[in-house]
Amino acid sequence: MLTGMGLVAGSLLLVTGATTTNSAPEWNQWLGGSGRQLTVPNIPAKSTAPEIQERWRRSLGSGFAGISIWGDQAVTAMTDGKQDVAVLLDTATGAERWRFPLDRTRKRAEGVPLGPLSTPALDGEACYVQGLDGRFVCLGRAAGDVRWEVNLKRAFQAHEPGYGFASSPLLTEDLVILLPAGSSSSAIVALNRATGTLRWRASLGTSTEYASATLAGLPGAAQVVAQLGEKLVGVSAADGRVLWEIKEAGGGLWTPSVLNSGEVFFPGSGRTLLADLSSAPPRQVWSSPVFEGVMGPVVELHGQLIGYHQRRLTGLDVATGNQLWQRAEESDGQLLSYGPWLIHFHDRTGILEICSVDRTGLKVCGRQSVCHPTRSETPLTFSQGVLYLRLPEELVALKLDPLVGTN
Repeated sequence: MLTGMGLVAGSLLLVTGATTTNSAPEWNQWLGGSGRQLTVPNIPAKSTAPEIQERWRRSLGSGFAGISIWGDQAVTAMTDGKQDVAVLLDTATGAERWRFPLDRTRKRAEGVPLGPLSTPALDGEACYVQGLDGRFVCLGRAAGDVRWEVNLKRAFQAHEPGYGFASSPLLTEDLVILLPAGSSSSAIVALNRATGTLRWRASLGTSTEYASATLAGLPGAAQVVAQLGEKLVGVSAADGRVLWEIKEAGGGLWTPSVLNSGEVFFPGSGRTLLADLSSAPPRQVWSSPVFEGVMGPVVELHGQLIGYHQRRLTGLDVATGNQLWQRAEESDGQLLSYGPWLIHFHDRTGILEICSVDRTGLKVCGRQSVCHPTRSETPLTFSQGVLYLRLPEELVALKLDPLVGTN
């Protein structure tokens, strides 16, 4: 069921939330800092695939947190075996600048890696980090000192999920947006970035467990888009006013994404759907069983959504929701849309592939062995020509040369 609550009609455009200045970084929060997740646009289209050169690699404690970049600094979170910690790294060398203890490392089911789940965000002044126990801290970038902190359980009556708090913070304008798990009275909250004081809260009668929010909206009217249990919602980023709801959407753990058209893709646990939010109420464009229950990246490239379906790389037509192709071999891994190319890290081989894609499938145009066969749970990060690949106990920085080949 689709219901709208005063949504302004018109073409829906992407709103990025990385910074309030004119020099927005490329990748300063979960999935890249904008609604068009895991996408690096405006790469020159060359006739040969970009070359891959290893820049550095370093050991890194276990964890699921992604890598967020601002200038020459990268922030992530990990376990040192006893404590979960936030760490700030130098992007040129991988050297550690500082670390901050979050909470004790907790055990999980056998075979499940230890460490934090949420990806920190950062801006020109501070890092914003979510701990598994509900502690949320704002740390100064220079030295890792505490600027302010809030406990989601005490402040918003949040309930700790089985694996711990996992939602990643979302930065927009002067706010940091949080999804306190299990809190139907404060399902989405906005805090002042500088002070941590509450700006607004949205009570929606339901809440998330592990999913994170994204940004979409008309220029000057950004909205926070989130999947909360069986419901999809959009609220005003300025004041938390509920703009629309899509009920009985089937739940899901992955973050919604804004496509080139401005439509929003929702990967639910029972079905996926594409919604046009420019009308009131929102209009469902199509629904599909492809990518249902997906817990990993789905990227847009050449009019397709590409991701893992039934453990195989699959292409889906954005216009119709129909499956176009599916790779024969089973695999797991990570994806990134890099200009005209699809970057694919193949877990089962440890190989990074550069692929061309059309409506019949994909073709591997370049590859490089990065590691032994492994398990990668963390989305890729790209900033200033460098691809960051987080492995279970290691972080690898790979330089991609976009200027190889001829037009």
